Amino acid sequence: NEVLFTDYDMVQSEIRWVRNVPGYDPAMQPQIEMFNNYFGGGMGSIVFQTIRESKALAYSTSALFLTPEKKEDPYYLSAYVGSQADKLTEAVAAMNELLTELPAAENSITNARSAIRKNIETERITQDAIIYNYLAAERRGLNDDYRKMVYSEAEKLGYNELKDFHGKYLARKPYTYVIVASEKNVSEQDLQKLGTVKKLTKEQIFGY
Repeated sequence: NEVLFTDYDMVQSEIRWVRNVPGYDPAMQPQIEMFNNYFGGGMGSIVFQTIRESKALAYSTSALFLTPEKKEDPYYLSAYVGSQADKLTEAVAAMNELLTELPAAENSITNARSAIRKNIETERITQDAIIYNYLAAERRGLNDDYRKMVYSEAEKLGYNELKDFHGKYLARKPYTYVIVASEKNVSEQDLQKLGTVKKLTKEQIFGY
């Protein structure tokens, strides 16, 4: 693991987990859509309900497995927690627990499956969005509307399939922690427990 830390004078801490996953495969899209809906893509997701609602450790949180815009680029996992600085250690532990072991919640599985299908049923691609969607599909090497595959396959996906996906791409993998917080409020010793710490200045990040 690696920690990229930037000092910024504020009372909150902004924490993001980042991990690249090479090997674009269009057939993965139904699993990705289902996983994102279930795990960390909305207010009913496991991440939101656990970290923000049950444990009250964050004012905002999410976790998504993101599809590249071009077929030659990697997927990447982006998880996020925005918390008070004094809750940073607990918030990180809570997200890491979910990244290590996927909880089972049958109602959430059903809701995720339903949300995917309803979104596709109600979505309309019209006017200039037609050409933009065509070009986006072309960049990913697709010659068909991937939503047809997602719609038909989502009904077949359950907890076991999501757990396999989680175990293959998320669990017990190295991450880069990207943290913005005040040095006055965050212990360097706590950061070192997460991985090798590299401090970045705002000049390094923005170039001026």
